Amino acid sequence: MSKQNQLTDTAPIAAAGAVVFDRDHVLLVRRANPPRAGEWALPGGRIKKNEDPAAAAMREVHEETGLHIATPEFVETIELASEQHRYLIHDFWAECPGAVPRPDSDASDAVMAPLSDLALYSLRPQTQRIIAKAQRMRQSAHYGKHSIVGHLRTAGIAVIFGLGAYAILWVLMALLRATGFQTF
Repeated sequence: MSKQNQLTDTAPIAAAGAVVFDRDHVLLVRRANPPRAGEWALPGGRIKKNEDPAAAAMREVHEETGLHIATPEFVETIELASEQHRYLIHDFWAECPGAVPRPDSDASDAVMAPLSDLALYSLRPQTQRIIAKAQRMRQSAHYGKHSIVGHLRTAGIAVIFGLGAYAILWVLMALLRATGFQTF
């Protein structure tokens, strides 16, 4: 049986990875061990038996960089193959303000790389694509929380619960702040 047939006949190894942001930087680790030893990548690794993929991503970030992240948001699941194994990788994103990573465990180095300088790290195309997708999701989440649309949505919920006057005042204050008018 060929090596390719052996890979397609075996179940993929479940793994988790994390795209960790701090402002306009993203966490990268230099892999210390195969596969891809010496390459820059996202922190991640195998999911332990009965471990939740998000918990595995959090654990891997901590083991490889010493950073603690809150429960991350799901990005996507991808399948990758090395020469010996197939991996099913569940990718997540999280914020880690003030992150100062230190390499540990499976990482020989760890950095908060500027998003504008990712080309310097020779990342694999799928890694670049996942970072870009996570960045779009992050911007969308941020937009929803801190925008006029987000304020209007919150005010609409308040109206539903009978807080009409408060909701109207809240929307007016949000609109004034958005235009640069100083409120109390």
